[in-house]
Amino acid sequence: MAQQRLMFSHAFEALFARAFRGEVSERCRARLHQAGLDLERPLLPAYPIEVWVAALEITVSEVFPELPRPEGYRRVGERLLRGYVQTFIGRANFSLLRLLGPVRALERLSAHLRANNNFQETRLTPLAPGQWQLWINTAVSEPAYYEGLLQAALEEVGAPTPRVHSGVRTDDGCTYRITWGPQPLESPSPASASLSLGQPGGGR
Repeated sequence: MAQQRLMFSHAFEALFARAFRGEVSERCRARLHQAGLDLERPLLPAYPIEVWVAALEITVSEVFPELPRPEGYRRVGERLLRGYVQTFIGRANFSLLRLLGPVRALERLSAHLRANNNFQETRLTPLAPGQWQLWINTAVSEPAYYEGLLQAALEEVGAPTPRVHSGVRTDDGCTYRITWGPQPLESPSPASASLSLGQPGGGR
């Protein structure tokens, strides 16, 4: 029998007590209650992943109704990470990660994500200096959520000019390309170079 996937209370604390404190309307609270999260009572130690996924969707639609769905998820992911850093566990984790630097922080990402749940896994593949491919087994259907979360995490650990490129969703997770630091300039393609030389005055 498969293990039930759970999100621990730290994640809900980061989202609602830190990231969006004072921004949760009564209607939002009512919708969250219907989804299985009662913010009027102390948080339970853990919740089914379905409650977390519903809580994210409700937060996006209630706090950022004017934004396209992907942008709303990106902002929720970013602010969630900032809120997580304010929690006791988040402060401890990121104090260590800042000392390790961005590469080792990414290498340890699975362990730190699992501080908030019992199922998260990642696979990190180096592509080139300052370029990485990261796979995450996420239950969240919108790839932009982790784009925002990872971008904020890289900034928090001191990666120089980090960028998380649009994620590609698959059946078992989502894959992202991550870059930071100076990137090599792209050489013009042979076709474009020939075109340029073929312009009047191009050979002068």
